[in-house]
Amino acid sequence: MSGLHLDRGTVIAVVTVVEFVVLLFFAARSFSRRWGWRRVFGRAGGYVRSVFADLAQPFRQIHRFRRGVRRISGEMSGPDTARMLRTAIGGDVTADPDCRPYAVEMNSSKLRLAMTGFTRPEPAAPWRAQDGRWVAARRDLADLPSPQPVCLVAIGVESDTITLLDLLAAPGVVEVSGPDRPVAALISAIAAQLYSGLAVAEDVEVIVASGLHPRFPGPSLASVLRDRLERAPAPDAPQRLTVLLGGRPDRDARELLAAAGTRLPHLRVVVAGPYAGRRWRLPVSASGRIDAPELGLFTDSSPLEHGVARIIRRRRSPLTPFTPPDGPAPEPPQRDGTDLDDLLEPEPFSPQATGRSAGDAAPHRDPADSAATADFAATAETAVETQPVDSRT
Repeated sequence: MSGLHLDRGTVIAVVTVVEFVVLLFFAARSFSRRWGWRRVFGRAGGYVRSVFADLAQPFRQIHRFRRGVRRISGEMSGPDTARMLRTAIGGDVTADPDCRPYAVEMNSSKLRLAMTGFTRPEPAAPWRAQDGRWVAARRDLADLPSPQPVCLVAIGVESDTITLLDLLAAPGVVEVSGPDRPVAALISAIAAQLYSGLAVAEDVEVIVASGLHPRFPGPSLASVLRDRLERAPAPDAPQRLTVLLGGRPDRDARELLAAAGTRLPHLRVVVAGPYAGRRWRLPVSASGRIDAPELGLFTDSSPLEHGVARIIRRRRSPLTPFTPPDGPAPEPPQRDGTDLDDLLEPEPFSPQATGRSAGDAAPHRDPADSAATADFAATAETAVETQPVDSRT
């Protein structure tokens, strides 16, 4: 024992370490019995993952937004898309008059039809029933019967799936409800599709009323409806589909909308909500997301206006001329003097934005003589590259 020298400090240090290890063991055992190490580490790991997910969310939104813009601009401008959609939704899908498609979900390989009616017959080939939709591969739709009239407009894109709504199958009113900015953006994108011929439609008259965009002081919604009701044709007279787009209706406009629903069966009105009458409702969130459980439609509308603007800009470019899908280009819809650039990149709207009362119709404005319109068009031309996520913030 003469070679082992333990001073008092070494002994105290060893005893302290042993006591600390024993206390730590019993504390860990008690903690494990009361809370559980697996549960605690699982919650901590979930918290860390959620923090990183929140940090990466803006980058994922930018990626999804740009992918949606590319998807819309690439698919909607394709030469075969319009012909395929006319064949798909306008063909003799079913012999039941109460069961007809009212919306299409389209991706690169197949189409999914949302059908109306309480009872649905078995779909005929090449369609098959799947998850409440009728599904068919795009390559199998080439030899279907000749199409019937449709009016398909894109309302959003999500996960490379473009959602299109058939306005011809809608009731008299389609209400777009939500914050002013995304509501105006969606209605303006629909109007731009109808004006530029991007919508899958034939012989459609398009009218844009005031209250949708502050730089377009068109006629008031009530004055247009009153004029249409005064000139309502006979019930058996041939009529063309008319699509009226505008901002939030006032009391007079709401009363006229109720009357137009029965007297003007070929009129479709797309307005900003709320509207309490018979209508289809498309709720839009502040980020541009559409959640319409009554229609079974869930998509993202924020890339739509930028995708439509990109297609129109390409058509104007001399380097990439537009080739119509079948022979000569169809006659464009009736424009009523509206400048298409006024429908792109909308700003927050209000009934007082135009500086006119609800009953006053605005005079016609020549876009070529308006410097404000030229500046606005230049802003819309560069919106995709300079402000890719402004509609999601």
